Amino acid sequence: MKCFLVHIFLLLGFHSAFTQSYIDFQQNRIDQLDGIENWQFNGEESASVLFEQVDKLQLLLAQLNLESHTKEKIRLSIYFHLVNFNEHSSLDAREIKSFYILEKYLQQLEDKRTNVFFRSNPILSYTILPFIYATPEALEFVENEAILKPHVVLNNYKTFSSASYAPAILSKLIEKDPIAAKQYFSGLHVLYSHLKSSSNKTDSLVLAIYQHTGSSSNALCLLQAIVNEELTIQEANNIAKLGSEQFFTKLVELASSDSILARNSVDNALKTSAIKKIRLINSLYENHDDKHRFESLAPYSSQQIYHIIVYSEEEIFTSSFNGVFNLLLAKIKQEGKTNYGLLEEVNFNQFRTFLKMCISYGKLEYFLDQMSIEQREELISKFAYLDCEKDALREAVSLADALGSLNDSLSLIRLEENLLQNYKEAGDPNLRLIYTLLMKLFQDKAVHNQEAYQTITSLITLPSINEISRAELLGRDNLHTQIHCFYDDEDGITSFQTFLSLWRNKDWKIKDFGEFIVITSVNSTPIQILANKPQHDFEGQKLMNQFVDAMHADIEVLVHRGHSFYVSRTIRFLREETKVVLLGSCGGYHQVTDILTKSPSAHIISTKQIGTFTVNNPLIYKLAQNVDAGQPIKWDEFWLNLSKKFTKNSYAHDKFAEYVPPHQNLGAAFIQAYRSYLDND
Repeated sequence: MKCFLVHIFLLLGFHSAFTQSYIDFQQNRIDQLDGIENWQFNGEESASVLFEQVDKLQLLLAQLNLESHTKEKIRLSIYFHLVNFNEHSSLDAREIKSFYILEKYLQQLEDKRTNVFFRSNPILSYTILPFIYATPEALEFVENEAILKPHVVLNNYKTFSSASYAPAILSKLIEKDPIAAKQYFSGLHVLYSHLKSSSNKTDSLVLAIYQHTGSSSNALCLLQAIVNEELTIQEANNIAKLGSEQFFTKLVELASSDSILARNSVDNALKTSAIKKIRLINSLYENHDDKHRFESLAPYSSQQIYHIIVYSEEEIFTSSFNGVFNLLLAKIKQEGKTNYGLLEEVNFNQFRTFLKMCISYGKLEYFLDQMSIEQREELISKFAYLDCEKDALREAVSLADALGSLNDSLSLIRLEENLLQNYKEAGDPNLRLIYTLLMKLFQDKAVHNQEAYQTITSLITLPSINEISRAELLGRDNLHTQIHCFYDDEDGITSFQTFLSLWRNKDWKIKDFGEFIVITSVNSTPIQILANKPQHDFEGQKLMNQFVDAMHADIEVLVHRGHSFYVSRTIRFLREETKVVLLGSCGGYHQVTDILTKSPSAHIISTKQIGTFTVNNPLIYKLAQNVDAGQPIKWDEFWLNLSKKFTKNSYAHDKFAEYVPPHQNLGAAFIQAYRSYLDND
């Protein structure tokens, strides 16, 4: 305690030179923990960070033209990182990386480009929060993230909890996603102590609901209804069951409202409910029960069916969408509404997702057919207008996805004009960049404004998503590593057995490690393919991660083999250097944004419908053969050659048609171009 008080006393009076001397003092203390003064500590990489990189950061802070109080706050953070080290301490990979990312951030800080840094490095930004949390720039970043990704900010709350702005941010997070927040409601978590001492009325109500209903209740989804006195806490708790039709009805009602409390919690609960209903529709297709396939949705209103469609985007099959879409049109007519009137009734909630799905499945013209010319033009204009969106980037991805499939001539003309007009009127530089990139993707379809499009987009170069070089496939460690994640679901064992049979030939060796296997090439190209056994999905994947970490190996290819609700577990394997991601599951097409946040240069193979081993296995094996032969991957050629293999198998051929190759994924192209431009501008 005495030592701690001395540190506090000294730090209260710190000035630049004094701070630096105490950082130097801590470096010397750490160096001598092993009894030898040799500038080493717990391995070469740790020593490089603790001594060389810290010195580099100190020098950089001295040279940068920054306000003195900003420099001092960052120096103090570096100091406190060092003061906690002892002979039992070690630096993990995230901590090591944070010291290098901080250097990049400081250079952007002097140029007043921290907004660019945060937008192009959203995940990496969290790694340096412990250094910069007390700065105005960190506050701006956290405030923006609290709107876009409250669950991520909640998970990182401890890193900025001592900042003066933390309680206000917490209140915003609680308002957005109380269901995500409640997992931190325990006596030991700093978030819980802040919540208990909050004077915010919503915070107090959320805590009261939690204490009354317990940790497993979904009553917090109905926070707005409780505030409006439509439901008591007990009534909300009674109906808030994921299988409850009353709960589903209330969620749809809330989702169509403006500015509701617990918006993210409502959306997530509605997504769970909608996917459950669509899985039944999907399963009847697999059972060839077309007669009764859509009967379960017959009692629902057009507004409810609309929400089932848009919130099940990740898992709905093509044939399921077509059937539910036809039911939606019939319901709209039966209720005496118009198609445009339905969108107004749902307050245009998730309408870009709906239109994107209509375009993707060739149904846009059917939906627009009953609208007046004025309504069609208004809808397309609204589709292209991103200025009022809180998450303009994510909405732009939906728009980019739609561009590749849109064929309706009137809609194309209107969209062409809208993008150009929106670009000219956009005052925010980030929004102008988004519109510019959308125009770049659209310019081949532009008819009336082609010259203007080319002038505006001439300085933009889209990164290539058609080719991966041999060097990229081998990575920095000159070892091609693949991770394949299987799951203990109804077809996991079959998928794994058929996968295993691929490698039982003279070119490959299989070694069994109990919970997972490792497949290696017997040829000259160093390749290792790790796959967990489906019955050991949790333990097997944990052990695979340890295996790769022990080798300090890069992961060049990541393959998901299971239902879409397991995808979040698979993408934890993503690395910054990962080059190919195969989402062999239903709706993998819609995971693009999350993947490219973690692996910015990944090439994504996905499916709009059901993933199947009849496509996944040949695709995976051909990819491995290419690497084994030392060949680069050219996706247009790769895809054409692969499609020829399925000509004699009608089932595989039909399923393969639903797969989206990397070079045709415009949503991915948009995100990669956006982040590449920010990094290089």
